[in-house]
Amino acid sequence: MEALDISYLYPVCEAAAPKASPDDYGRLPSDGNVQQEFAEHPSSVIILHEQTYNPVRPNRPEGPYFPWRRGELERFASALHEADKRLVLYASPFYWKRRFKGSVGDFTAMAVQLMRLPIDGLYLDGLDSDHEWALSLVQTLREAVGPETLLILHDSHAPIETYGTWDAPTWPDVEAFVDAVFDGEQVPLGAFITEHAPNHAKPCWWIAGSAKEAGYSDSQVGALAAFLGLRMYDWFSPRPTDGGYVWKAGWSRYTAWHQARKVLEELRDG
Repeated sequence: MEALDISYLYPVCEAAAPKASPDDYGRLPSDGNVQQEFAEHPSSVIILHEQTYNPVRPNRPEGPYFPWRRGELERFASALHEADKRLVLYASPFYWKRRFKGSVGDFTAMAVQLMRLPIDGLYLDGLDSDHEWALSLVQTLREAVGPETLLILHDSHAPIETYGTWDAPTWPDVEAFVDAVFDGEQVPLGAFITEHAPNHAKPCWWIAGSAKEAGYSDSQVGALAAFLGLRMYDWFSPRPTDGGYVWKAGWSRYTAWHQARKVLEELRDG
């Protein structure tokens, strides 16, 4: 598989546009916005954080995961594909298992239904501290959706009071069935650098909140990620305009990572 460059995207939602009318929740970039802001962006994959915007079920990561505005999603996916980008939809085995007490087969059946949408993969927001269950899920899911489907695993979090322990972070046999890993959320900086980052079997995108808490600037975080051989992501967020909304990216952390990687490549080649 080609090298991935990944960005998150929020639809219009309470998290990204707190002053937006609920009537606008779920709106996505226009075709023109995709051509202007997405087509030339380095990212090849866009992760849609769908679970945050439905006013009937706000911020319910246990699902359901089918989009609030299906027609909007289908139009947006078509525009992204025209721009040679791929679209990945949110789902969370961790929350889903604890909320519905379902089996691996139940989650897989739901995921197969999601893949009938015009999307290119799934963002798995947490697995489980039960290694046997986690391995069974990713193996069964991979067999069900096929090798071309992107599976991106978010693999770190502190224990969650309501739901219990998140998954253990670096299982190479689990990561063998996914394409990319996001790690670092609520993981202390030292532990992430020494225990997490070196042990991933797949490319790792750093969720670097602990570095910010330790006093590092976004530019420093981006440069550190490049030095450690980690990946950094960008964010596309909606901004209100007179005519509706326009999505912009350009997080300084992501920009600094790209710049530092370029310098490192020049040094290696020089």
